[in-house]
Amino acid sequence: MKNRIVLAAVASVFGIATIAQAAPNPDNKWELTLSGQGANDNDFDGVSVSAQGQLGYYIDSAAQHQVNLRQNLIYSDTGGPGSSLDGSTAIGYDYHFDFGQDQPIVPFLGASVGYRYGDATDDSWIAGLEGGAKFYVNDTTFIFGRVGYDFLLQESFGDGSFNYALGVGFRW
Repeated sequence: MKNRIVLAAVASVFGIATIAQAAPNPDNKWELTLSGQGANDNDFDGVSVSAQGQLGYYIDSAAQHQVNLRQNLIYSDTGGPGSSLDGSTAIGYDYHFDFGQDQPIVPFLGASVGYRYGDATDDSWIAGLEGGAKFYVNDTTFIFGRVGYDFLLQESFGDGSFNYALGVGFRW
């Protein structure tokens, strides 16, 4: 069931992006992305919610090179003895591939470095690699998907975690 929901969400994003034949406006240098998620058990005894925001700036005239600041917060209360608030703050760089002027889909690859902290996690420095795509519905609004892997810098490079995001973004 869970796989069907994820597949339907991904298909919807691709469907919206192929219907809308919009392209980003390279004159818009600033970008804000927002994503979030929530979950609870079937008795509503526990809850987990997360939110992520990113502020980015394109440093070149073609809008291919972006520097960004990302904040992630996770609140969890599993119904047991206490709740937790965790987060991470990172700075990063993304390279956006330009496949022509009027393309509604813009893939990107990037890297980041930051710090992870909170009640239910060990505070540690992290570095990560990521990739994804932005699907423009008009020249200032897009839906994005991103997958990444964060390495814990105090541990071996095998220790880390995958992260995923699906959200909306705005350029101005």
